Amino acid sequence: MGHDRDLSWQCTPTLGVRESGTARLEDAVSAYREALQEFTRARVPLRWTTVQMKLASVYCALFDKGAQPNHLDDALEAIDRALEEYRKAKADFYTEQACCLREQILGMKGKL
Repeated sequence: MGHDRDLSWQCTPTLGVRESGTARLEDAVSAYREALQEFTRARVPLRWTTVQMKLASVYCALFDKGAQPNHLDDALEAIDRALEEYRKAKADFYTEQACCLREQILGMKGKL
């Protein structure tokens, strides 16, 4: 998570693409949830927000694997939490990135 401008969350959906199962994606969800315990919203809000973005991306990848609507609900919750912090920090670039991901999630939900 090095830099505040780390956009590696955009690459997260490639995790598990070559595999038929979801084990690695589920492991990623667990790891990001653990990271949220370390990088708390109160202590390091922008790092916490980056983890929320990554979590949303993994939930989208899980949805792609199994088309379970609850994954999109979880992704939307994570991205909304991230957007709240980005807007509070007036981080326009990241707000735009999060809005794009949010639109993608809503688009997937609209196809259900």
